[in-house]
Amino acid sequence: MMSDLKTVKEPLEWKLINLILAVLFSLFAYVQKNDPDPEIWIAIYLIPALLCIVLVVTTNTTSNPIWRMMTLLHIIAIFVFIMYQIKIIMDSSTDERFYEMEEAREIGGLLFAVIWLVLCRNSTMSNYRRTAYIGMVITAVPILLWIGIALSEDYRAGVPEHCKTVMYPPEKSNTEL
Repeated sequence: MMSDLKTVKEPLEWKLINLILAVLFSLFAYVQKNDPDPEIWIAIYLIPALLCIVLVVTTNTTSNPIWRMMTLLHIIAIFVFIMYQIKIIMDSSTDERFYEMEEAREIGGLLFAVIWLVLCRNSTMSNYRRTAYIGMVITAVPILLWIGIALSEDYRAGVPEHCKTVMYPPEKSNTEL
């Protein structure tokens, strides 16, 4: 009967990786504040952050039809943005290397978000732990890239000005103080 049913909780790893990803997606949203079109990009990254927070504070959310629909709609929206970014890259006549193009970096962030959302959407009680471990591995990629970029003055020199000022605000001169 009712007392025979055990309350099954997700593994701690599942909650922890979703908390880490909520923070990471929030950071992704934050660094968009200086982008030429911040409203779009902030929303793109805040939605996965919020979806991850829901996974942290509730139980068995991935089977909830509302959560699943919100996730699916956002995955579709991200694919639309990826196609748009690819069109911009294909239409551009620049001699920049692919990884130097802002649109290519944006595609990287979009792919990261969609990969995690697809993994979450396809997770069940029986594979939360496995998905959490996969999440830990794929989360290392943007974290290591951010560290590498932060340490590489050469790379930072080639990024657009609005990308530089969000993490490295210009120093104030004595007259501004």
